[in-house]
Amino acid sequence: MRHAGPAGPVTAVVAGPGGGMSRGTSSWPGLTGDTRLARARERFLTAKPIEPGQVRDTILGSWRRSREWHVAADRIDPSYAGDPDLDTPLTRTALPVLQNLRDNLQGKPISVILTDAHGVALSG
Repeated sequence: MRHAGPAGPVTAVVAGPGGGMSRGTSSWPGLTGDTRLARARERFLTAKPIEPGQVRDTILGSWRRSREWHVAADRIDPSYAGDPDLDTPLTRTALPVLQNLRDNLQGKPISVILTDAHGVALSG
């Protein structure tokens, strides 16, 4: 699903493995996947180009969104926004559907998260 901004409605995000790789061959032979990814991340964070094939498109897209939204790359700073209102038409309608989806995807490496229009997690 496409990520929406603070004013846009983000209601459900389903994430899992997969996503395309940029085309190309590895220019860092002999490096493990983790080391190659760490080097690519460092290049991205220092505004250096990343060669095709180093990072899955889904990961690179996440890095770009994080940069666009000014998410700090060196620390995690979750803020507590208080208990969200779960008695809304959105949650009353979506939660049973997401529970069914969650039950059907049990054991698979997939996350299902319901958020409000501001990105506040309502269910995960």
